[in-house]
Amino acid sequence: MPDWKLGMFDWNGTLLDDRDLMKGCLQAIFRRYELPTPSWESFCDEVGLNFMPFYQKHGIPADTNPDDLRAIRKKFIKRRWRQAGLYSTARTLLWACKKNSAARVIVSAEQKDLLEKCLENFNLHDCFDAYFAQAYDKEIKIREVLNTFQCKPEEAFYVDDIADGILAAKRVGVTSIGVAHGYNSKAKLASSKPDYLADNLFEVIRILFKVEPLGERPWE
Repeated sequence: MPDWKLGMFDWNGTLLDDRDLMKGCLQAIFRRYELPTPSWESFCDEVGLNFMPFYQKHGIPADTNPDDLRAIRKKFIKRRWRQAGLYSTARTLLWACKKNSAARVIVSAEQKDLLEKCLENFNLHDCFDAYFAQAYDKEIKIREVLNTFQCKPEEAFYVDDIADGILAAKRVGVTSIGVAHGYNSKAKLASSKPDYLADNLFEVIRILFKVEPLGERPWE
């Protein structure tokens, strides 16, 4: 088992189960443009960190500013953010990292105020050594995190539910783990050829630490 010094995690769809919230966001966005909402399956098979091609493919005007879509999403989420919840075993995964002396860092494209609100709501601030929001270029941000924590790529891992995040991690050289319970389908995640592909966070714990997870109980 590698001597992990740094664990990096995407937030939405990886640690946070906000799929139902995202389905509502899709409806709100396409309703604003008076367009039919694509299926959730289409979203999971097509969406990436650069989300505009997905929306344009399904009728959103090509000259739409991405910030306009972010604003619609933000307004929708701010009214309903309590509907999201942590994935089962997310806390145990974070405790496993702490038990094994691995720093815990969020690298997310989420807007900063929404991410901070969620961390406060779930009482998670003390579970992370740092968090980085609005990380729209994850390759650059992962490199920055490695430098900040003075960590070699082979001493770090990155977990994401989006294929583009996995590809970014692979370009940097950190161990990439795709978890197929979030936004991208398992087939799309597999196409990015992660070092490991898990169905859930239970499997991520087994992959990283070669142990059986302990449900929601903290490690002793």
